[in-house]
Amino acid sequence: MNSKKQQSMSSLGYIREAGQEYVRLVNTIINGMLLTVVYVVGIGLTAVVAKLFGKHFLETKIDDVTVTYWNDFESAVSIKKSIYRQF
Repeated sequence: MNSKKQQSMSSLGYIREAGQEYVRLVNTIINGMLLTVVYVVGIGLTAVVAKLFGKHFLETKIDDVTVTYWNDFESAVSIKKSIYRQF
């Protein structure tokens, strides 16, 4: 009787392991598909819309006349001064 129970438990363990492997495989496939869709929709559409409106997120054009490509940073203090008492 004990050997039958052990045999059924070992076959159930095998089925359980196989089921877990199947779930991991499906999980990997679905996550890959979802991440691809999110990337294409999120990044792809943003890039297309930016191109349509002529927006450049990074200034990558090289100019021979330009000495530096440094952009000055406006500190929070100067921003506060510029918006204080607007009217």
